[in-house]
Amino acid sequence: MSTLPDVKVGMIGVSGSGKTWFMTGMFATMCRGVHGFTLNSKKFQQGLRLNSIWKAMVEGGEKRNNPTSKEEDWRFDCCHAYRAILGFTLKDYRGGLLVGDSDEDDIDSLVNYLCECSCIFLMIPANMLNRNLPDYEDVQFTALAITQILTEYAGKNHKKCPIVLMITKSDKLIVPGDPKSTERNFELAKRTLMEQVVEPLFVNNSDWPVFICPVSLGEELNGDVLNGRIDPINIHLPMLYAMSIALKQAIDIKKDEYNRLVNSASNAKRVASEYKSGNAVRRWWYSEEAESADMSANQHMSNASGVKSELERCESDYHLLVDTLSKGRNCYFYYNSTQNISIEELLRRV
Repeated sequence: MSTLPDVKVGMIGVSGSGKTWFMTGMFATMCRGVHGFTLNSKKFQQGLRLNSIWKAMVEGGEKRNNPTSKEEDWRFDCCHAYRAILGFTLKDYRGGLLVGDSDEDDIDSLVNYLCECSCIFLMIPANMLNRNLPDYEDVQFTALAITQILTEYAGKNHKKCPIVLMITKSDKLIVPGDPKSTERNFELAKRTLMEQVVEPLFVNNSDWPVFICPVSLGEELNGDVLNGRIDPINIHLPMLYAMSIALKQAIDIKKDEYNRLVNSASNAKRVASEYKSGNAVRRWWYSEEAESADMSANQHMSNASGVKSELERCESDYHLLVDTLSKGRNCYFYYNSTQNISIEELLRRV
């Protein structure tokens, strides 16, 4: 598969939403491989840092990291069968941006970057979405900040960027041994998110593709942050979603390229046929032109064959990603409505 362009993702979350542990868990999961897809850090020191944090977590260290105080670019190669096919840049904006610790230049810089992105990760911790948890009252301040950012973004960018609404630390919604209460907590958190934080994303004709994805390092962390077992939940799905968007765009481009090459080959064959028509004198006179047209047709068909092979690989990888996304726990997909749709339908709208 030929290398595809870099994919940009903007990652925004309130202070303490868990962006660093998300990056750590996602990187560790993807390094092991998901359907042959892996991530490789382009920045050696970043890879070492993530591995070090992950090692400390697994060995019983602190599962919650200090809030991000600065912007950081995380750069990865996305590989399939260890062959790089996508470049990814995730820009992690400091959490203070969503709690008023920002100025106009900060917001302008963020919005300008988001206009270049293929996907936006909005990270909101579960403790802001459950009225029984201590940070519930902060949800209104988060809503105000998100409204400002998305309003300025929509004013500069006519095409609505796909958004992943990540409910981080979702282990706080899990009630051990009580699946009904757990289900109720997830439903209430989702409803709070949809009705009180980003309600405009779900109105009719909003044109925002939205993926709601609860993520956690493990459900046991709700009861014991230090000693709970690490067992990531949905942690890799936001990245797979961004990858599926990039692959879908690549598929569309390759289909157009394939059709263009086939049409060019057909036109060249038609020209060659015209040069070969008529009496012997005419055929002799235009023999070089006919040969050149035949060679052009063969070259176009050869190129089309290569593009078709790449297209088939892209489509195969895309379907693997879609199948994985469809099996996420407590995940939901929306477009122009509060009615949940399939991941296939959502990606058709992107």
